Amino acid sequence: MPEHTWHKERRDAQLLHMRQYRAKNLDKIKSYERAYYDKNTERILRRETERRRSNPGRHMRITPEQYWALRKSQGDACAICERPFSELKLNPHIDHDHTCCPGRNGCGECVRGLLCPSCNRLMTIYDNGMWERVFDYQRAYESRVSKEQKHA
Repeated sequence: MPEHTWHKERRDAQLLHMRQYRAKNLDKIKSYERAYYDKNTERILRRETERRRSNPGRHMRITPEQYWALRKSQGDACAICERPFSELKLNPHIDHDHTCCPGRNGCGECVRGLLCPSCNRLMTIYDNGMWERVFDYQRAYESRVSKEQKHA
């Protein structure tokens, strides 16, 4: 049996064992994880912040160079409202086409641009096909208000 095949089979067996152990001892593991987090919260958060800053595009499968080039091409501001990213507390959101890659992670090919949190929420409404419902809601309100003003 080739060595790499043995390692793959061994790895699969080890993963199965770990899943079974975790399922059987979930309360004990969660208790340990909570105690560890409580004891090391500051260090964990600092490490996570450093990791996010060092490679902000990792979940979209773009390199740091691609991320910074995109950010520079947008003038270091939101692609929609042009709010400067220096005003944000965290990194800007990396917007991607959800028809290509549903969910939070992307393939790297479907990145549309960098957005502030407000514009990213707008794009969520757009991607979910709710844009027309938003317009209908606003039109109904405007119609109701104009009728009330005519009767006043």
